[in-house]
Amino acid sequence: MEEDTDVVISSFSEPSTKKELFTIRIHNILTEAHNAHGLRHSDFHQYHTYCTNRLSRLRHHKPVRKELSYSATGYKASSSSSTLERVVIKGGRHAFHPRGDFDDNTLSSHVNFTLVYLYESERAWAHAMELKDMYDTMKIQLQSQLNSSGDSKNRKGTTTTTTTESSDKNQSQYSLTRSSEISPGSVRRHYIQRLKKACKHVDELESCTQRTCDERTRAECFTYKHWIYGTFYFEVGQWEVCIAYIYFFCSPFYT
Repeated sequence: MEEDTDVVISSFSEPSTKKELFTIRIHNILTEAHNAHGLRHSDFHQYHTYCTNRLSRLRHHKPVRKELSYSATGYKASSSSSTLERVVIKGGRHAFHPRGDFDDNTLSSHVNFTLVYLYESERAWAHAMELKDMYDTMKIQLQSQLNSSGDSKNRKGTTTTTTTESSDKNQSQYSLTRSSEISPGSVRRHYIQRLKKACKHVDELESCTQRTCDERTRAECFTYKHWIYGTFYFEVGQWEVCIAYIYFFCSPFYT
């Protein structure tokens, strides 16, 4: 997949000094990415794949490769000061490599530090929506199977004893099917967890933009955060909290 550098270059201005602030057009970046990578026809799997590849390109960009790529080194707090120092982690390149919080100078050195948080949130959200589509499909299939089995019982006109025996048999077959396949409940729990992860990443994005970006970028991040949180609370059924977040999401467009 070719790297869409034209979108990123047209969406932010690279600072000449560390004291200058980034200008990231979050709304423009996401709108172009959604339209170009599957969401025009609700293909969340394609957009999830795009976000994964985009994150890899952002992390392996040469100026930030040492800090963002998952090599065999990591960070830990220095015992003599509050700074972070790179250390070799046991386990090699496939081990878990924790990343510490970067200081303001590091975050201001390149825009990729901010864009990584944005695309991490988008990837988690796209994965959640992909799983939600799977959950909805599984519910429809399960309901159709239950309806078809009920219609076949009514057509046969079996006795109460026969109906009880057949229902017990169907329940046992259903339990075997549930044990051998993925259940709708597990899929729902999974996509709720992915939405929680998206909320975590958008909090990190907001913290980063407060330190490195201008006022307009912070306002767009504020709106984007409330949209992600509103989606999460809508899926878990907390309607009042959802309405509050969606209200703050919509308010910049009508004021």
